Amino acid sequence: MDMNLLLSGLFFTIGILVVIKNVVHNTPYPFLWFCDFSPFLFAIAFLIENTQINKAVINVGFLTQLVTLVLLSYGLISGKDIIGSKKAVSRGKFYVLVEILIHLPAIAALILTYKIAPTAESLIYSFILFAMMFVLTLMFTSSDMNINLLYNLGIPNGKKSGNLKLPFHTVLWIFYAFIVALITYLIQYFIYLYIGI
Repeated sequence: MDMNLLLSGLFFTIGILVVIKNVVHNTPYPFLWFCDFSPFLFAIAFLIENTQINKAVINVGFLTQLVTLVLLSYGLISGKDIIGSKKAVSRGKFYVLVEILIHLPAIAALILTYKIAPTAESLIYSFILFAMMFVLTLMFTSSDMNINLLYNLGIPNGKKSGNLKLPFHTVLWIFYAFIVALITYLIQYFIYLYIGI
């Protein structure tokens, strides 16, 4: 069996688990969160064998997924309510498992593609993805949901979101997000240079 087809199926399966979790738990506007739809983007990129789309999605989500996974894991292990870990536990093992799985795709995709250098094309795809996320989040969600941290840097967890905002946070969200993507791009490039070759 072709490896890309297998990987596409794996990411698609994670995406389907996310859909099931969101439907069962009636999560509002779940698919606008990057982590909820990213498995499908990776599935498509592996299926069409476009590594730069994979690199673009990694640019968008690697650092945030890594930080979220660390914080969520700490919350689950310590019993502290960090980024909604207590809510996840209260919803059952399946919910917890899927919450962990949805924060792994960018990390897994980086591991799977580290031998290929990201190009400027991946940055263009990243910018397009950010623009789509920005428009859809503004159109379909409210500021109290804080989907994709568009309104502030607080993580919604059933309580009021954090009040930490960068200057002109919402207006400059694409700019700030693109800085994170550029940092991730450089991380990918250095991994390629020092480990991948």
